[in-house]
Amino acid sequence: MVLAIFTFKLLQDSPCLMLRFDITIIANCNRSKTIIMLTARRLRYLIAMKINFSLLVALFFCFPSISFSQGSDVAQFDHLDGKLTLTPFLAVFVDPGKSLSIDDIIKPEFADSFVASSVTGTSFGFSEAVHWVRFSICQAGGISDSLLVEVEYPLLDNVSIYIPDGLGGFTERHSGDAHFFSTRDVMYRNNLFRIPGHGGDTRTYYMRIQTEGSMQIPMSLWTSDAFIEHVDNSNILIGTYYGIMLLLMLAALIFYFKIRDTLFLSYAFYLLSYIIFQFSLNGLSFQYLWPDSPEYTSRLTTAFVGMVIIGGLFFSGSFLHIWGNRHPRVKWLFYVLMACGLLSSLMSLLGDFVLAVRIAAISGVFLPPTVIIAIWSSLAIGYRPARYFLVAWCLFLCGVFGSALLYLGFLPHTFLTVYAMQIGSTLEVLLLGYALMDKIDLLREDKENARELANSYLIQLNEKLESLVAERTLELSESNKELKELAVRDSMTGLLNHKASIEYLQKMQKYAHRYGHDLSVVMLDVDHFKRINDTYGHSVGDIVLILIADVVAKTLRESDGCGRYGGEEFIMILSETDVKDAWKLAERMRKNVEALEIEEIDGTSLSVSLGISIFDPADPEANLMLQADKALYNAKNNGRNQVQVYG
Repeated sequence: MVLAIFTFKLLQDSPCLMLRFDITIIANCNRSKTIIMLTARRLRYLIAMKINFSLLVALFFCFPSISFSQGSDVAQFDHLDGKLTLTPFLAVFVDPGKSLSIDDIIKPEFADSFVASSVTGTSFGFSEAVHWVRFSICQAGGISDSLLVEVEYPLLDNVSIYIPDGLGGFTERHSGDAHFFSTRDVMYRNNLFRIPGHGGDTRTYYMRIQTEGSMQIPMSLWTSDAFIEHVDNSNILIGTYYGIMLLLMLAALIFYFKIRDTLFLSYAFYLLSYIIFQFSLNGLSFQYLWPDSPEYTSRLTTAFVGMVIIGGLFFSGSFLHIWGNRHPRVKWLFYVLMACGLLSSLMSLLGDFVLAVRIAAISGVFLPPTVIIAIWSSLAIGYRPARYFLVAWCLFLCGVFGSALLYLGFLPHTFLTVYAMQIGSTLEVLLLGYALMDKIDLLREDKENARELANSYLIQLNEKLESLVAERTLELSESNKELKELAVRDSMTGLLNHKASIEYLQKMQKYAHRYGHDLSVVMLDVDHFKRINDTYGHSVGDIVLILIADVVAKTLRESDGCGRYGGEEFIMILSETDVKDAWKLAERMRKNVEALEIEEIDGTSLSVSLGISIFDPADPEANLMLQADKALYNAKNNGRNQVQVYG
């Protein structure tokens, strides 16, 4: 019994474990026949405690009076209270057929059909049914002024209140996005109604609510003075929020016009779309921007959700370099979600609005996880600014999930759930701005390093060219020789290029065969060169290759040939050199490279592997380059940083 009561309390208090039943009673007076339909409209489970199904059945049958509460208590209100939350005193009835009127609802046979909000909650997710709300208010004897009833959720299409006149009749007033803003009882962003004071009297009020979006009905009762104070305080908070967002957007635009980096433009677009979306979400756009266009209010709000999704993904993809080829799977995930955002925006304006709302809500929930996947992908390749991006989107993720679960009906209407997205987005955009500044600093450092490297390379190249030109300017034939020499050189290292190296080897191989001279070929490959490129960048990798090429060139004799075979691989053609001398030269070259100290790689030690092949007069057509390459890979397979001889 104790376990059953505890389980019911868990189901009652937790919005994710609500068991809500709607009872619809349709009375047919002509036939004197009443049809009672019991529909389980939304049965939500969160199997976090593995609740046994048999326990739920026992609970259902043992406590029917609890599950089907006949109503809520009367709300006692005194003018000294200022504000009273009506949510605990509400009773809800769902009309899926949308056919009942106030005259039907007040009939005695419907009295027991209303279910207390303690069972149903006040957040119903996406529901097209009409929701009738009943609450009773007992005002203190000293109250004579009118009071204010506020529905604290602005995105409802049709809200009608039926105010008892004390004589058995009702006065009907309307509000909601489907009506002109000027027709509201009170010109306020939320749905707000005046009710007359009836001190010492208890009266029962009814509301009829219908919307195509998320159905939420949190309600409060205010005195005029308390409500004015509340509006003043909330306006300060809302103004601060939009002020921060607008300042960040303007700063991003200024930076864009200053340095012409489209990343700042995408950040400004993301902020603009989010500001407009929040403006609609708070009911301010309908109040100030298009009060005479109620038919577009709900549709535009959903369209702005799609804009936020597109803007957030476009900015994140640009910041994290997703649009390149380093993150192919993440890139396609971005494309799919952006397509969903675009589809929801178009459908909200031109197509099925209800479906558009659901697509927008689901896409909005998946937006932060998708960005976080991209962040992890960028962190995996050592992209430093992604760290700040991760923290920012984790904060936003909490806000988005809180708001989405509220709109889907899984969380109650509280201050944290209502403003979760605004709190998270404020922290997010501040951190994103910092991440953007950090990225700019990083780009500036890379630009300076690249400029210094380019200047150094140009100076070195100019010095070499001046020296060569000075030596060859006496005769035209020498100048032509120099031009030919440049045509066969590798532009970065100054060594023979791939084609010239092969031609030189073929020439020396024929020479060795004709005159019976020794000939050796050495292949050199830089160990773990890809790690250097991935860690320090390709510009630093180029510096390493240039320095190694310099070591190779200085180690050889003038009669020897040396070329860059490709990438980080070099080839040496050693004439008049047997295997013993070739090994000594290769070993000396290996040690010289190992002794290099390169500032750009933070003292990381370098090593090379070398393979040697020897010309055999008995097989003059043998591929010495291929043999040396096999010996080289034997050296790598045996642990690198060593010399191996083919055969």
